[in-house]
Amino acid sequence: MFINVETSEHQVFGGDVLVLCSDGLHHSVAPQDIVQAVNAGSNLDEAARLLVETAKNRDGSDNISVQLIRVLSVERVGMYRGRHYKIY
Repeated sequence: MFINVETSEHQVFGGDVLVLCSDGLHHSVAPQDIVQAVNAGSNLDEAARLLVETAKNRDGSDNISVQLIRVLSVERVGMYRGRHYKIY
């Protein structure tokens, strides 16, 4: 058995919302609809429910899951000689 892991790095800021979802949601809900659901209020649980319901109503033929994560703050760090240090 072989497992292929894909990784990437992205810069995030306080207030950003990360969306991790299955293809059942990704293929059924347009990106602008995801943004609208997340921006509709501060409650990410309600936004997740809305996104799952929207995906079910539009297609529902595949598994549908979503995780929303709000970044509260980000510690700025730098690297010098292979060691991290905090930037003030």
